[in-house]
Amino acid sequence: MSALLRRFAPKGDETPKSKSNFAHKPLIVGNKGLSHSTAQILDDFVTLVPHSKKESKIHEDDFFTLDEIATDVHCDTVALLQTLHHEEPYLWISKVPEGPSMCIFIEEMDSIRALGLIGNCLKGSRPLCFFDSEFASTNVLSMAKELLSRLFTVPYQDPHSKPFVDRAMSFNVVDGKIVIRHYQIQWEDTPVLVEIGPRLTLVPMFILAGAFKGHKIWKNAEYITPYKLRMNEKKEKNLEKRILREHQAEREERKHSIPKIQDKMKGVFKQSKK
Repeated sequence: MSALLRRFAPKGDETPKSKSNFAHKPLIVGNKGLSHSTAQILDDFVTLVPHSKKESKIHEDDFFTLDEIATDVHCDTVALLQTLHHEEPYLWISKVPEGPSMCIFIEEMDSIRALGLIGNCLKGSRPLCFFDSEFASTNVLSMAKELLSRLFTVPYQDPHSKPFVDRAMSFNVVDGKIVIRHYQIQWEDTPVLVEIGPRLTLVPMFILAGAFKGHKIWKNAEYITPYKLRMNEKKEKNLEKRILREHQAEREERKHSIPKIQDKMKGVFKQSKK
């Protein structure tokens, strides 16, 4: 459809295209062992970013080579979806080849298929991205805004996009967490927003200076991952069990220390003298 529109568009109204407009392209990839729900979010990302390049799943030991892989396929941004400990989803966004890279924990996620909402939009259309003013409050949120815009913003007149705008994405900061919503724009007398998914709640974890490598320049010291919480709960339960076993051992020792009475009836009845 977009090819037909460009073919039959008036020549006088056509804006001259520059190669720099099409230089921006993100690479979307997942790690081996990706959970089913995270794999659905990865497919949603590929759908939301029509000019993206999808790569096959990669092993964790090869993350440091993602900058070279992205450069080979002419991509300047990498979005990596990772599942750790069989259930914890993480999102990496990196600017290649120089960096930086941000590791983000996906606290809540609902894919388009899981939500099953009524709304629909044209596949490949360019979105309107709206960022909360809170993104300018700290340097970390400003960097998160830059990386998220590089991932979800579709360049103007990109060959892989449709020349139509019928969807919008909102990025809000709530209690230090980034909440992402995706809407369809119904162009009526008054434009109406209809949510179509996905829904994401992101928590920035740390930032690396390079592309999936380099020293850690920032870390979120206030947030504790679910894995650490589970480990702390496990340690507390093990400590309680150890204390209980120690108490049981003490009771057994006290039982053995009590002297045994040979004649249980001795001294109970007094013998009367005749």
